[in-house]
Amino acid sequence: MKFRYVIFIAAILALFSCEKEIAMRDLDDSAGSLSVSALAVPDSVFKLSVTRSYKTDDTPVKVIKTFLLLGEGDYNYGNPGNGGEEWTYNQTFHKFDFDSTGRASEAYRKYAVAEAKVSAVVNGEERYEFSFNDYNCMYESDYIPKEGDEISLYAEGYADSTKTSYEKVSSKVVIPRKPKVEILDIEYEYRDFDYETNGMGHIIMTGEIDTVVRITLRLHDTQNMQNYYRLKVRTYSRYHSFRGHYWDWTPQTGFFPNGDYVELPPSGPYVWHLNDIYQSDDMLFRDERLVRGFSAWAPKFSNVFDDRQFKGGEYIVEVETRLCRGEDRKLRIEFQSLTSDYYRYLKSFELYRITSDDDFAENIYIHSNVNNGFGIVAGINSDVHMMDMKITSSQ
Repeated sequence: MKFRYVIFIAAILALFSCEKEIAMRDLDDSAGSLSVSALAVPDSVFKLSVTRSYKTDDTPVKVIKTFLLLGEGDYNYGNPGNGGEEWTYNQTFHKFDFDSTGRASEAYRKYAVAEAKVSAVVNGEERYEFSFNDYNCMYESDYIPKEGDEISLYAEGYADSTKTSYEKVSSKVVIPRKPKVEILDIEYEYRDFDYETNGMGHIIMTGEIDTVVRITLRLHDTQNMQNYYRLKVRTYSRYHSFRGHYWDWTPQTGFFPNGDYVELPPSGPYVWHLNDIYQSDDMLFRDERLVRGFSAWAPKFSNVFDDRQFKGGEYIVEVETRLCRGEDRKLRIEFQSLTSDYYRYLKSFELYRITSDDDFAENIYIHSNVNNGFGIVAGINSDVHMMDMKITSSQ
C-alpha cells in the first residue's frame, strides 16, 4: 500500500543528520509521531512546522490523493485546482494548507502542534528559542541562517491528540554553498501546440501561446565533493485573471462537428500569471524511475539532479518553456544548491506523486532526517536571475 500512515509535512515543501527512509508498511503498529519540517535559507528568517502524524484511517481531514487511476466512465475534466481528488494529476498540493495571505487553514490546524518546545543550536554555540505563530501555525525565532551554518534542531511535544505520548525529536542541517548560473542565450520560436497527456488525463496549460522560449544556461558546481541541485525556470506575464478558454471537444461526444467550439473570453482584472513547467532532452534531467509524467512535466524528467554530469566544474544545458498570454513578461531563473537529505526527499516525493494509490502498488519510501520522528529539515542556497523578456505581444 502506498500509505499506511500519512505524514503531514507543512506547506508540502513542492516543494524539505541521522539519515532514514520511512517504509510505510513498517509503521502498522506504531503510535502517532511528531513530524518536523523546515527549510533553512540564507538571509531569511528561519521557520519550521511541528505536526502530528496519523494512520490513514484516523486522519482528521480528508487527504488529497495525488494520482488517480480513473476507470471507464469515471472521466473527470476540469481545472487542476478544482477539488484535487477528482483530478488525475493534482497540481495544488498546498491548497489546503495556507491562504494567499499565509494564514493556516482549518484543515492544517488539525495537524499542527501548537504547544511544542522548539529550540536550535547554531554552530555549536548560539542557542535560539522558537515561539508559535498562531496565524501561520509555524514556529519562529529571530535567527537568520548564513551560508555554512550548522543548525541542530530540537523539538518536543505530544505526538497524539490524547496527549499521552510525549516525544523528543531532533535533526541537523548545514547550509550549502551558493551555486552560480549564467544565462548564455535566449531565443524565441513559433511552435504549434502539442498538449501533454502523460498517458492519462488531458492536460492543458491554460493561457499558453504558440511561442516557445529556449534558454541556454551554464551551471557552475560549488566545490570538489558530491553536490545536489534543483533548477527552477519561471515565466511571468500580466493578463486578465481569467485568461479565457474554448471547448471543441467533450469526453461524452468527442469533437464538435464542423470545427465548432464554445469560446469563454478573457475577463477580470489584470494579474500576474506564471508558468513553472519546462522541458529539456538533456541527460542532466533524466530519471528512469519516473515512468509517468506528472501534470505537464514529461515522463522521466526531473529538475532535481546531482553533479555527476558536470565536467571541469560546470555544465551547459538548454531548456525551453512556453509563454503565456499577456504583457510585461519576465523570466526568473533559480539554481538551487540542496542538502543531500533534501535531494533524497524531493526524489522520493517525485516518485510518490506518480504512484497509484492501491494495495498492489510498490511500497514508496519517503526520505526523512528527523531522529525519533518524521519529516525533513533541509537547507538550500540559490543564485537567482530575474529579467524582462523581449517579446511583448499580448496574444
